[in-house]
Amino acid sequence: MVIVQAMVKYAMRQSEADSMTYVYEVSSSPNMVLSVHPSRAYASAWALGGVMASQVHRVAARLPGQTWESLFWVANPEYDPAWDQFHTAGWQPQLSGFLYDHPIWYEQEQYGWTDPPAVGITRRAEAYMFMNSITRNEDVRRMLNWRGTLPLLESQPQDMDDEIKNAMALAFPWETVEIPEEILQSITIGRMTNEECIATITAIFNSFWITNLGMHHKRSASLEGKAGKTRKASCGKLLTTVRHLRSTSSGRFNEAEVCKEFSRLKFQLSLADKPATQTDDLVFLELPVNRKVLLVEKPGPGYKEWHELNISAIFGKETIRAEEISYIEILSSASSYPFKRQAWTLKGMPCACQARSMAPQTY
Repeated sequence: MVIVQAMVKYAMRQSEADSMTYVYEVSSSPNMVLSVHPSRAYASAWALGGVMASQVHRVAARLPGQTWESLFWVANPEYDPAWDQFHTAGWQPQLSGFLYDHPIWYEQEQYGWTDPPAVGITRRAEAYMFMNSITRNEDVRRMLNWRGTLPLLESQPQDMDDEIKNAMALAFPWETVEIPEEILQSITIGRMTNEECIATITAIFNSFWITNLGMHHKRSASLEGKAGKTRKASCGKLLTTVRHLRSTSSGRFNEAEVCKEFSRLKFQLSLADKPATQTDDLVFLELPVNRKVLLVEKPGPGYKEWHELNISAIFGKETIRAEEISYIEILSSASSYPFKRQAWTLKGMPCACQARSMAPQTY
């Protein structure tokens, strides 16, 4: 392991006493370089390009005032034992970024540790030369996911067709459609299969057209045909179906207006009724200016509850303007099992009894 116990103890002493911190035990890897020559007692390590999740051996949540000896460690189930065979790359001062006239180079010449960097080559070029060198080993290349560029860790959303993006962006009252929860989730994140789009079109037809617009026989037959003949490019046709409903409705579901103020804020948290949905998270809402509200502690499978916020207690008045809610963030704390911490996403904010909403992207 790279970080020696003495250094971790020092870091823990320097951390804020009133906050919880996490301590990670990380396996060494060839992309790690020492900050100073190893003869120094205080050498630490830097990971060029980042640390892979598979390198984290275990983690501990350190409470305020807790000592190293009393830490409770949780093993990372994604740890790859193949990292055990690797060491750091040692001291690589050419990657440090020190200027050519920095005193460290004279010190190196004195002790014969290394020569100053070559004049005319940038540190970025040095970094790529170094990474290309260590990844000649196929195992290192695979485990670092080296693609010839830095950083190693990249997060990129999957692309969708423009038509599907437009369909997902429509302010449609999905909460009033009889539709399976898992499909509603797919609509929210914009990742739908053709089969899910077919089911969505059918659900829209059954929920709205038959009950509200059934007297328009020609239109009804037209939409029913759309719902039953969308085996190809179904997600693209979902957009057409929703627009068709808008244009032929009585006005109740026309283009959504924007909420301007709120006198009540309610949030629903729901989990599927499956054993795997058990969570040890404490789920919070964070509102502007660091207002945090605990929604629920360790909700179990099948949990589904509405939580109404006390507007007066939180904001000091009975009604708040929409612009005062500049952001809403869902936070969670997993003190016992940090690696099992869940990800929570806000679906939207519909105004009660109206086809009006505030979408998350407007925050």
